[in-house]
Amino acid sequence: MDAQTSFLNHRKNLKISYFKIKSQFLCNNYFALRILRLLNKFFYKIGVFGIAINRYENTVCFYSAAGDKKLYKNFAKDSVFCNFGSGAFSHSSWKNYDFPAITKKYKAIQGKENIDFFSINLCQENLKIPLDTSSVDLIYCSHTIEHLEEAKAINFLKECSRILKSGGVMRLSIPHTENNFYFSRLINQQKNTPQDLKDNSIKISAIEALSS
Repeated sequence: MDAQTSFLNHRKNLKISYFKIKSQFLCNNYFALRILRLLNKFFYKIGVFGIAINRYENTVCFYSAAGDKKLYKNFAKDSVFCNFGSGAFSHSSWKNYDFPAITKKYKAIQGKENIDFFSINLCQENLKIPLDTSSVDLIYCSHTIEHLEEAKAINFLKECSRILKSGGVMRLSIPHTENNFYFSRLINQQKNTPQDLKDNSIKISAIEALSS
């Protein structure tokens, strides 16, 4: 079974137990972010739960470590999974790549360089990802490529193609601002929808458009 079949089959019907809390303090406080990162490493390792931070929604998700580990059971132990533009992402099975933070808060989000993430500049001329050809099983890149100039983005995708194994999977997540505003218009046309929800949908659409 190749990497792609394994990945898709196990994601198809697998549901991971989780719960989320909304907390602007936890997602924006330097010390809280560092503590959450340490707790995530410890509790995931012993198989209790993992912690995922979404700094855009100001939410902290606690998910089942046992359920999450089922996603990887058909992969070889030496499989390589890469996340480019990783930000707050933290998972023991993945190699994170990101541009080193400047602010104190974002440094807490990223963790320690060469431990929690590896430095990379996707805008570099003639970018060469420091991984062997056909060595990576999975690649994930969320809300990163839209920040690159066209030539730099094409070069990055070529490099991803080079390092990805035959049958490997790459997932790109990018904003769809036109679609977001379309749904915001639909929400605002609903007579029984509370005004705060209408305002929030427009705010989210605008933030994503401005960050593209």
